[in-house]
Amino acid sequence: MAPGTSDTKGVSVRNRFIAMILTAVLLAPAGAAAHLDLVPGSRYSSVRATGMGNAFIPVSDDGGSALFYQPAAIGKLARPHAEPLNFQVRVNDGYVTTIDRNFLKVVNLQNFAPHLQGHSATWIGAGGSIYPNFSLRGFGFGILYQTDSVARHDSGEIRYITKRQLIPALGGALRLARGIVRIGYSLQWVTQASGEVTRPAASTNLAYNSRLAEGSGLSHNLGFALSPPSGLGYSLNLVLRNLGGMSFDGAPLLGLATSETGSIPDEPMTFDASFGIAPKMGNGGAMNAVLELRDVTNRSNVSLMGRASLGVELHFRKKFFVRTGWGSGYPSIGLGIMREHSELSLSWYSEEIGTSYHDERDAKFAFQYIIRAF
Repeated sequence: MAPGTSDTKGVSVRNRFIAMILTAVLLAPAGAAAHLDLVPGSRYSSVRATGMGNAFIPVSDDGGSALFYQPAAIGKLARPHAEPLNFQVRVNDGYVTTIDRNFLKVVNLQNFAPHLQGHSATWIGAGGSIYPNFSLRGFGFGILYQTDSVARHDSGEIRYITKRQLIPALGGALRLARGIVRIGYSLQWVTQASGEVTRPAASTNLAYNSRLAEGSGLSHNLGFALSPPSGLGYSLNLVLRNLGGMSFDGAPLLGLATSETGSIPDEPMTFDASFGIAPKMGNGGAMNAVLELRDVTNRSNVSLMGRASLGVELHFRKKFFVRTGWGSGYPSIGLGIMREHSELSLSWYSEEIGTSYHDERDAKFAFQYIIRAF
């Protein structure tokens, strides 16, 4: 080994980690994690969930995630819960492996274009979310602001995919039969700007939020949970998303695109189902294991393997978490640390950004930090 090689590698890893954190800081004020996957599901992706392959419906145990993953979970909240800061950033594998001193330029497509041209045929992307929320037993409210973009250079052209969303959401739930049965509802007012755009690399006005379709609509979501008394913590969960279908024909609550092109396709009603167990393991340890099928009726026209997911989470006294999963046809892993008023989570997972199952993989690293007021 050449002298200094080990130190050089250490500096490289450290610089990339610093790059991820600084990118997070820059993306947050800009409104910077949107779901680019082929299969519809929760519009909000927590890092805890992505570490479990997004097999998460029965695991959701806080008001913020319940509003999007499983409205019926709002009914099992034991006390008021507020997250004034819920911050997330994610970068893809292309960003981590190619980034250099120009890492800050990723927030501006025009400035970042030379880097893309220097790494042709590589998807490079970043995104994040800000999601303050409040909940108590039977009710939850939050405002989610998120964006996700990936871009690449091929044959003198820049191709980028962007999705930006602003979503005020509120929901409620009823507990029946002493909480064995829960029924919940969430209303999401979705303002979205999204699209896939290809432009000449020599263009002088490249921007992630340019030439996107934009609109707003109301999404009605209904959840059902059955948790019979059992030492293994069995649970059956069903969620109807976009009840009655959803169209983006309303005026945007806030402009998320600098120029508008076309319209956003209607979103059909979809149906998710999951089965989970949560056994105790002794010495303060416990496990969550979930088998989930998104879009049961296959409105997305994706194979069963692309819609099924499996997730496992091991934790000790709800303080330290280890997660793994399989979702969208790809593996995932994650770690988490929870304290009384804060939570830190990391995950590595993948989404499908191609046109079919296992067509074009986008591997991502995600970081999430939450501060809870109570």
